[in-house]
Amino acid sequence: LLPHGPLGQRPQLVVHEQVRPAPVVNLQPQVRQRGTGLGLRAAIGYAGSNELTFYGAGGVLRYIASPRFGLELAVDVNGCEEAIVVPIELSGLVFFNTRGQVQPYLLAGVDFNIIAPNDRAVSFLYAGGHFGVGLEILVGRRLGITLDARTFVQGLAHSVETDVEYGITVNTGFNFYFPGHRRI
Repeated sequence: LLPHGPLGQRPQLVVHEQVRPAPVVNLQPQVRQRGTGLGLRAAIGYAGSNELTFYGAGGVLRYIASPRFGLELAVDVNGCEEAIVVPIELSGLVFFNTRGQVQPYLLAGVDFNIIAPNDRAVSFLYAGGHFGVGLEILVGRRLGITLDARTFVQGLAHSVETDVEYGITVNTGFNFYFPGHRRI
């Protein structure tokens, strides 16, 4: 026989449910900090002076000096029907919306292009400048996906001729930032 409560009632089972607090969501804006990144990119371009379309791929080294400013060194290998072009670009970057995942930027810099025509044994060196706009989407702490458009103007570096090249390139790729790069 089980003991009963007062007046023959059975004791009731009391269940205590433990309430978990809601997860804490950090709504503070993320800020890009200094760091170094390596990346790959693909390019397509048009040289208006020669009416040539070219395409290729290359590598990128980025150094983010502060949330708003960075440097980029890029080397590509591009090709078209008439030549192989190896542009080497050094760009300064100015970022906007540094507290968001999508960060637009302006860029400007100097570039050198080694042009090896298919029908000649002589290569040419062009020097000039470029400027443009871009967008980097930060995916996580260490990966950025980029898209930018750059215009360029350049001339033969070792000639007094006025052989001026101009055009536009569109680049897309990604940058992997080293563990020292962080967003707080």
